[in-house]
Amino acid sequence: MTTPFVFNQFKHLHWLLLGFIWPLLGLSLLISCSAENTAQKITEKSPVNSTENSALRRSWHNHRTPASETTNEVRIVSLDFCADQYVVKLAAHNTVAALSPHSQAPFSYVRQQAERFPQVRPRLEDVLSLKPTIVIRSYGGGPQISQFLTQLGIVVVQLPFTDSIEDIYRTIDQVAQALSQPAQGRQLQYELQSALNQVPPATTPALSALYITPSGATPGTQGLIHELLTKTGFRNYSHAKGWRPLPLERLVREQPDAVATAFFEQGASALHFWSAAQHPVLAQQLNTTPTIELSSAWIACGGWFLADAVQALGHLRQQIEHTH
Repeated sequence: MTTPFVFNQFKHLHWLLLGFIWPLLGLSLLISCSAENTAQKITEKSPVNSTENSALRRSWHNHRTPASETTNEVRIVSLDFCADQYVVKLAAHNTVAALSPHSQAPFSYVRQQAERFPQVRPRLEDVLSLKPTIVIRSYGGGPQISQFLTQLGIVVVQLPFTDSIEDIYRTIDQVAQALSQPAQGRQLQYELQSALNQVPPATTPALSALYITPSGATPGTQGLIHELLTKTGFRNYSHAKGWRPLPLERLVREQPDAVATAFFEQGASALHFWSAAQHPVLAQQLNTTPTIELSSAWIACGGWFLADAVQALGHLRQQIEHTH
């Protein structure tokens, strides 16, 4: 008796579900087969949710005939704080439509100069409302925003990841050319190269330097920070490749000649309570080892402002050598 009852209940449920699902499938096919205009197609590819589609379509139609098309006006928008540095320094100020919300953050080298410019969230609707002709970004706006803006005829300057001093020189040249400011670009390259050239030669065997972040990580024998240490006459205390946790056991046995801390200033980064950077072993090292605090604005992004870190580390090394 039980089996037929269950079967009948299942059969009724089966037909009930089919009666509900088939109309939905039909509606979906009708929508997918409907003709769409160009703005709708572009909006579908954009990195936004469905609730923003209507506003983006309006922004797209408004952008099709901006004033800049008839006046050849250049309007530059920056989408993140790394891009902000280059825009503020290289772009003509009357061409800057907006910078990112982090342009005045503690880790922004140009935070004071950035106060004169408006800010914009790195969202498509907000960016398009400014009718930009050039958008400069490193990571701001998400991975799909470049494609969307390019489809609208907006020039997108994508900043590469800078993992060496040579990368910085190339990035400066890339942005300077895009903004038609090659002379200013060469000047920034000269400032960084001059700082490197002015580092005095070492008078003792290379001193070891330990670089510390609030997360308790230290860089290995590759990358921009490693090159920064070696270019200023230090030997990287870390022997490993890539970023690694602080070697606390080794610190007990072997003390570095110098310590460089970064991102410890208020507002630059969150201090991790359980990080190795809070360990008593490290606290003792900081009390007994020559230490320099590098501003996060010097190294948060790769740029000509690395020159300030070069000068500070070169000066620290000279002080240590004079006491030896």
